[in-house]
Amino acid sequence: MPRSGEPRISKYIHDRDLSSSCTVIYSVRDRVFLRRKGESMEKHVTILGALYIAFAVLGLLCALIVFVSVVGGGLLSGDREALAITSIVGPAVALFLVLISGPGLIGGIGLLQRRSWARMLVLVLGFLNLINIPFGTVLGIYTLWVLMKDETARLFGAESKTERPVAIE
Repeated sequence: MPRSGEPRISKYIHDRDLSSSCTVIYSVRDRVFLRRKGESMEKHVTILGALYIAFAVLGLLCALIVFVSVVGGGLLSGDREALAITSIVGPAVALFLVLISGPGLIGGIGLLQRRSWARMLVLVLGFLNLINIPFGTVLGIYTLWVLMKDETARLFGAESKTERPVAIE
C-alpha cells in the first residue's frame, strides 16, 4: 500500500525528468527533497582524500623533525662518534617516514581527482592502516567503509569507461 504523498512525489519527479539523476530522500507536505545520485559518497571520498593528504603531510613533517633533531643533536654534541651515528640514523629514519607517507599523499590527491587507480591504492593503504592503532585503525575502517560501497565503485567506474586502451605496435 503506497504511503500518502507518494503519487505526488512520482509525478513531481516524472514532470521534471529527474528520475535517472536523483533519488528521493523524503517529502514533507508538498515539498520534495531530492539528492543527486552519488552525491553522498562523493563527499565521503573527498573527505577521505583530504584525510590521507593530511596524514601524509604530518608524516612528512615528522620526517623533517626527526632529521633535524637527530642530525642536529649529533652536530651539537661535538663528538665524532655521535656525529657519525646520527648522520646515518637521522636520514635513514627520515627517509623511511617519507617512503611511508608518499603513497598516502599520492593516493589522497588521486582520490580528490577521482582516479580509479587511487581507489585501489587507498584500499591497500586502508588495510595496512588497520594495524596502526588508534588513528590508523579509525582511518582504515573509514577507508574500507567508503571505498567498498557499490556507489563509490560506480563513482570511480565512470572514469574507466571513458578511457580507451592504446594499441602498442
